[in-house]
Amino acid sequence: MVPIPDNLPCLLDTAEPWQVEVIERILNGQTDLTQNLLDLSKWWNIHVWFSEPVTVRVMPRWGKPDAEGWRHRIFEKVVTDYVFRKFFRHDYHGLCYVFKRLGRKGWYFNKDKVMRYEPVPIKRR
Repeated sequence: MVPIPDNLPCLLDTAEPWQVEVIERILNGQTDLTQNLLDLSKWWNIHVWFSEPVTVRVMPRWGKPDAEGWRHRIFEKVVTDYVFRKFFRHDYHGLCYVFKRLGRKGWYFNKDKVMRYEPVPIKRR
């Protein structure tokens, strides 16, 4: 079982009312990892540490915009920890993560190798 994040009480000081509801639900005993990741990723990026190296797919933006828009390419990285932008539930694959924050494409998330996770405040430009 994956423990709940240690930094949740610290986030209560700066959280909005709708964020406080998510934090309190987890602190009061919601232990389902899938549901916690889904709830927390609505408002924060999620830093996840794995027990062994895993392959993560990312899609950085490259090139200059043209008539077709930005060009994208998916890369694979092998990591032991990674900051995920958002999680979503897929009917067939279960828990998935998006390649970028407001992306429409994602990939299956293997939650069996998760050691711990914690929400990270999103830096706005």
